Amino acid sequence: TLLAKMYLVTKSMLGYEITFNENNVILHSSYAFDDEDIFVFEIDDNNSCTLKSNEFVANWKREIDLYLLNGKSVPAFLSAVTLELYNQKTYG
Repeated sequence: TLLAKMYLVTKSMLGYEITFNENNVILHSSYAFDDEDIFVFEIDDNNSCTLKSNEFVANWKREIDLYLLNGKSVPAFLSAVTLELYNQKTYG
């Protein structure tokens, strides 16, 4: 189906498995070390998103400050995380 293709393309091209539940978007990086390494963004009525805190999120304070709080860019934040996880997994 088109939806299944979209899911696979999103994961292979963007590096994140994306799932939805109620008002949350859950992102799991292809380069994550554990299943629990997820970002959960809460979507409000104005379609703005807020990163919810969890143990994995606590590891990304620098990137959160730089890209989310100062730059106001979720794509830049996710890209920075993807590159860092890729480097950790690939080059140790």
